[in-house]
Amino acid sequence: MPQRSQPISEEEAVATRASVSKLIKHVLTARNTGVFEKHIRDVLDTLLWKYTEASGKYSTRYYSAASAGQPEPLLCHEHVFQKIKMIDFFLSAATEAEIDQILSEACGCVVTREEDNLLKPYDDEYGWIRYSKAKIAVMDRETGKVIAHCQPARLPTAVARCPMKTRRRERRVR
Repeated sequence: MPQRSQPISEEEAVATRASVSKLIKHVLTARNTGVFEKHIRDVLDTLLWKYTEASGKYSTRYYSAASAGQPEPLLCHEHVFQKIKMIDFFLSAATEAEIDQILSEACGCVVTREEDNLLKPYDDEYGWIRYSKAKIAVMDRETGKVIAHCQPARLPTAVARCPMKTRRRERRVR
């Protein structure tokens, strides 16, 4: 099991996630106000890192079996539900409830650098299905058991208004 760099209490992690959630909602109020979308995306990207690392970069609830006992330089904090897609969904969300639903799927999984490369061919997929296709065994730190995520993720409601993007679009800043 990957070791923590610094212990973070569950209370602190919950408070961090709550704070980040409020900031994401605040940032999204800047849509259509003259703030460049690229800047909103950049801020949301940073906030998603803060949210998924709330318990520690290498102390996430989920980790690959292969990452257990590996030193930190050989590990990656991987976003199970890819940030770029979550950001697209956030930008299409119409209500706070939709934002909360999207954010509820934000989680990290500690994997080896090799496993991170195994996931790349499945970047067109969203969520846990990538791990299934890459044949990566994932452990749940809370139960200590291998979990099976073989079904496609339930997509957020906001997806109905936002076609999934598989590549980051280049945006011009005026």
